[in-house]
Amino acid sequence: MRQFAAPVTFWFLIVSIAPQVSAMDLVIAGYGDSLTGDTNSKWCGHVQAPDACDPTHAIPGERTQDGSARLIADLAVGAVDANTTHIALAWGANDIRRSDLDWNADFEQPLRDAVNAVLEAGFKPVLVVTLDQYKVTPTQSPIECDPFPDLQARLDAEFSPRIYDISNDYSPPLAVVDLNAAYDAIPESVKCPGAWHSGYYADHVHQTDAGYQFMADAVVADIRLGPGPSVPSLSPLGIALLWGLLGVVGLQRLRA
Repeated sequence: MRQFAAPVTFWFLIVSIAPQVSAMDLVIAGYGDSLTGDTNSKWCGHVQAPDACDPTHAIPGERTQDGSARLIADLAVGAVDANTTHIALAWGANDIRRSDLDWNADFEQPLRDAVNAVLEAGFKPVLVVTLDQYKVTPTQSPIECDPFPDLQARLDAEFSPRIYDISNDYSPPLAVVDLNAAYDAIPESVKCPGAWHSGYYADHVHQTDAGYQFMADAVVADIRLGPGPSVPSLSPLGIALLWGLLGVVGLQRLRA
């Protein structure tokens, strides 16, 4: 086989690895409990312009089963503003405190029904994994920031897996905001350094302004990131270089 001397050409392919980021302004309807809204002091009210979140859809003390039914009823009568882009389904703080909760009948199935209703109405659902809580007595525990392992176990074993199961039943998967995981990553010395109001926690579950701002930022960031991993994308120049590279490789093979 004859060998031809040929110049070696090096090509550099420009590839950008970019998250799936939405450029539109978010208009969120915040359905949930007292962590989400009913006033502008909760996480929904801490969403920063140009994005926006309506906190009036949240009801303190509400559980997933009741909230899902209320959301479905609201959608049926057009009570959600037509300019809304996303509906946050952010219950759970009151569910995980129930040791007798039927996770299928009282939590997962109502949430699935709500997700389907949101999609049928033309909105995008956002599933929110609630955050961990601390122990508390009726007179407020003197040992503030005392961990509550039973609640954390329910979050890890029941709540979070079911949220992700629901998300993954759709293609593409639904947006999930995992506040439980996000808070686990925060040092205890930051989120609750031994006394209420000194970190993110104002009491055993409710947040300071810093905590609610952290939650709002997490919701917006996870919606904008979108489901799934980052995907490689080619710039126009990268595509041209790729074709050039393939052409050179083909020419070298022909010469061989």
